[in-house]
Amino acid sequence: MPKPKYRISQVILNALKMKLEDALMFRIFTKPDCKKAATVIQERTQKAISESTIYRLFLWEKNSNSPYFQTLEILTEYIGYPSWVALEAHLDELARFRIKSGVFASSFDEEPYSILFHCIKLGNFEVLHQFFSQFSKDMSFEKKLILGEEIYASLYRNPESTMHFYKEFHAVPVVREAFFEYFADPQFKLEHYAEGLNLYLKNIHPLDSIQSLQDYIFANCLLFRHYFFSEQIESLKDLGQRLYSDLIFPIEALEQIHIYPQIRYRTYYLFYRYTQVGFDEVYWRWLVDYAIELSKSYSTWEQKIIVHTVLDALQFDEHYLQLTYDIFQSKFTELFSMIPPYLNQRPVCQQLRFLDTNAVQIFD
Repeated sequence: MPKPKYRISQVILNALKMKLEDALMFRIFTKPDCKKAATVIQERTQKAISESTIYRLFLWEKNSNSPYFQTLEILTEYIGYPSWVALEAHLDELARFRIKSGVFASSFDEEPYSILFHCIKLGNFEVLHQFFSQFSKDMSFEKKLILGEEIYASLYRNPESTMHFYKEFHAVPVVREAFFEYFADPQFKLEHYAEGLNLYLKNIHPLDSIQSLQDYIFANCLLFRHYFFSEQIESLKDLGQRLYSDLIFPIEALEQIHIYPQIRYRTYYLFYRYTQVGFDEVYWRWLVDYAIELSKSYSTWEQKIIVHTVLDALQFDEHYLQLTYDIFQSKFTELFSMIPPYLNQRPVCQQLRFLDTNAVQIFD
């Protein structure tokens, strides 16, 4: 008796791929990615799924969108849902949210472009104010991520509109969270992104609350990294003074903020020390041990944030980058097993994208 097949829409298939990539913690772009995904899924579920099955489902242009139901059940189990029916219902809810929000295309680089895209392109900000006001603060993380991606994609394609957008919407809560925070861009791919972050920082008093401290550290750390790698020395020294000398707060407060700004603040102190004494090996040793110890309290996803942040920052020194990579590789075997073997002989910087959890990596 033939195995039953199940017809799914392209929108649901795209959403399934994103869900699977989140669970895998790497993106599926190539055949080697499919092979790695098949191995990881089979190891966790103890159920066979082939590299070719994943390739046909997500990458093959002639895909009929009719996978075996058993394949969907295996992927569902790996992602962590009780059944394909439950997962499909959730993916359908997100698809409906995209449509109701005017995000018609199934991914950011497809036509037709969204209403948000056209409003940004034409500078129709009166409409956008009404658009953003309809979203409640308790909207789910996944829906905020969809909105943040669409804002980022629209600005990415309309660089001439970025500064106007930042000035108009930097204080709007859903834009602050969905775009500035969930789609934070350490690589500064967007035009005038530094000016946007400085607008985000307006009226934030870091000692007012834990949330204020988190927001202050978050945005300033992104700027600090940017100033370091773009060699803006005066801006780097000035911000370093404000972040690491003038800003005084209880150490317990740092432990209460999100892991991303927390580990960035700890890691980027290397940049501050570099402007003063050169590479601080004593602090580097402390940071590596701290990162390993800190990771014991967190999930695999958050461990990935910690590991990537430290390695990413060390790209200015090949020796210490390789040394840290080797140490982390021996301590975080599960994380590093996600890097495809074909990259083993390439420079560390080329392997880092498989550890990168920043949402904007899809725009690389």
